[in-house]
Amino acid sequence: MITGYNTEVTFSGIIYHVQTEDMGLDMRKIITHVYKGGAILLSKKTAYDHLVVEGSDEAKIKALMNDQHKTILRIIQAGKLETLRKKVEEAEKQEPAHAGPERESAAQVAGMAEMDEDIQESVREIEQEIDGSLNMLLQRFIQKEAKPKKLKVEVVAGTEIVSGQPAVLRVYSRDASTSQPLPDTKVVIKVIGMTFRPAVYTGRTDKNGVYTLNIIVPEFSAGQAAILVQASSEFGTDELKLKISRRI
Repeated sequence: MITGYNTEVTFSGIIYHVQTEDMGLDMRKIITHVYKGGAILLSKKTAYDHLVVEGSDEAKIKALMNDQHKTILRIIQAGKLETLRKKVEEAEKQEPAHAGPERESAAQVAGMAEMDEDIQESVREIEQEIDGSLNMLLQRFIQKEAKPKKLKVEVVAGTEIVSGQPAVLRVYSRDASTSQPLPDTKVVIKVIGMTFRPAVYTGRTDKNGVYTLNIIVPEFSAGQAAILVQASSEFGTDELKLKISRRI
């Protein structure tokens, strides 16, 4: 009998205890129990008669036990435990009824073999589903990482920008395709008009890709005025213009 595994795994705030052990050469099975608060939620058995027929290979039995333990852990972490549990219950319901003292052993063996294969197939289906989901996530990640970032600047002023009035400008530097914040972006803000001297402010976005500027907008009564916001980083440049309204 080979030493087994005991692992605690948490999913959605619930702690599960997973125990996998070898039942010995007499039983020739590896069994995994999943416990929740001391109650068994699932028992997964795998026969290894073929390994004994080939010649008892402890390393192969150990590898089979390791694979089964990791598979159950993976299924729990993917939120598929209930799916497997239902499939195991369905397989158990289909186990042949006892056919009398002389035929009972053969019926049980045949039933267990069929049930084991049904459960194994269920595990394979669930693993394929998990692999498919992981592959999709991985593909999206690769596509996202492979696509070059492109800087996009946005400005939120809160209210209308009016001459002679205070204004709070929040500049957001983001990746154009993913909206991911781009920190340490250089920001240049120019307040320009036809009747007053231009004012220039510079700064850099913080770790959240934000730069905030508080200003008093210059007073003017004729002509036009605007605020030009320019942003630049290793991911490119972008700019936009905000209109300044004359105070009435």
